[in-house]
Amino acid sequence: MALVRRHFRWMRDSRSPQAILEGVVAAVLAYWVAPVTLFFFWLRYLARQDMRGTLLHVLLIALAVAAATCLPTIVSRVLRPGELYRKSKAILPVVLSALRVTLLSGCLLVLLSFGVIRGMPADSSVAPDMSASDFRRWAAQGLQALGYRPYADVTEAIFSPLPAHGDWSDEGIAAIRGVRLNQMSLRYARAYHTFWVNARLWRANLEGAYLSEADLRGANLREARLHNAVLDRVQAGRAVFVSTDARSINLSSADLHGADLSYGIFEGAVLSNAKLLGASMYAIDLRDAQLLRSDLSRADVRDAKLERAVLALANLQNADFSAAKLGGANLTGAQLKGGIFLDTNFKNADLRGALLTGAIVREASFDGANFEGADLRGAIGLSVEQLCSAQRWRGALLDADIQAAAQARCASQTAIVGPQRP
Repeated sequence: MALVRRHFRWMRDSRSPQAILEGVVAAVLAYWVAPVTLFFFWLRYLARQDMRGTLLHVLLIALAVAAATCLPTIVSRVLRPGELYRKSKAILPVVLSALRVTLLSGCLLVLLSFGVIRGMPADSSVAPDMSASDFRRWAAQGLQALGYRPYADVTEAIFSPLPAHGDWSDEGIAAIRGVRLNQMSLRYARAYHTFWVNARLWRANLEGAYLSEADLRGANLREARLHNAVLDRVQAGRAVFVSTDARSINLSSADLHGADLSYGIFEGAVLSNAKLLGASMYAIDLRDAQLLRSDLSRADVRDAKLERAVLALANLQNADFSAAKLGGANLTGAQLKGGIFLDTNFKNADLRGALLTGAIVREASFDGANFEGADLRGAIGLSVEQLCSAQRWRGALLDADIQAAAQARCASQTAIVGPQRP
């Protein structure tokens, strides 16, 4: 009765406040429950970062708003048919009003959707190089002001099944059938200490995601997007990162032994104290990366790009750096014992205090390199011409024959003159 009472003059005259409240509540429940419900579905679905599904939700909400705006007028015409012809000219303003409200609500939701899916979270800790007032944060800031963060939060979630019978051996871990989330978007998700063993994340979008201390052993992240993601202290042994876009990723103290990072883009990445023992890093891009104290022993780093990378105090023993580009790299105190550096480019590299005992450096380029305090005794393929091309070498430890030949041939070259060792 509350819905129809307002349409009859004899029933709406001298209505009490209780009757007015009853009419308002009835109208809201009858016409606006559907749009509000769909709005909350849209809000929840927004965290999936799926543009097509989100736009479908927006379309349904717009249709529901149009229906909620027009239905009262339609009901009035049905209950008062005599007035339909007298006021037919009033239908057009009603339609225009409904269309205006529908378009405004639809456009607002579309803008918010694009702002969240293409933008960034409101948290200043995410992408700190970007201003907190950057327009790409506006949509997330608006929703977060209402107490809702429009990005997934799966902290400590278990995505892959646990090993059968509690068998945590290598065989038990390998037998786990990991979750399949290929091409899933988890941009800026909070996924601290999550379990992803043997997960299938091919071409997944994990840009800016927080995966600190996650278990990614055996996971397949081929061609995934990990730009600015945080994966410090993760367990990712035997994981696949082939052709991954991981620029500026944080992998400090990560366990990546036996992982495959071939053709990956890790420019500007932080891998300090990372364990890359036996990892495959063929043709990887590590320009400007931080690998302080990292362990790359027995790793395959052939044809890699490591210009200006920091490898100070790193363990590169028995690693293969053939044809790698280490121009301007910082290798102070690094352990290169037994490594293979065939045709490697060390132009302007800092090798002070580095240990190259037994390393194969045949046809390597040391133009402008600094060998002060480096141990080059027993280096295989080291020639006098290579030493003469270096900026400083007199403070290095050399085999007697190489040192005598270098002093005789390079004495006239001022470019190599450096402080003499006492």
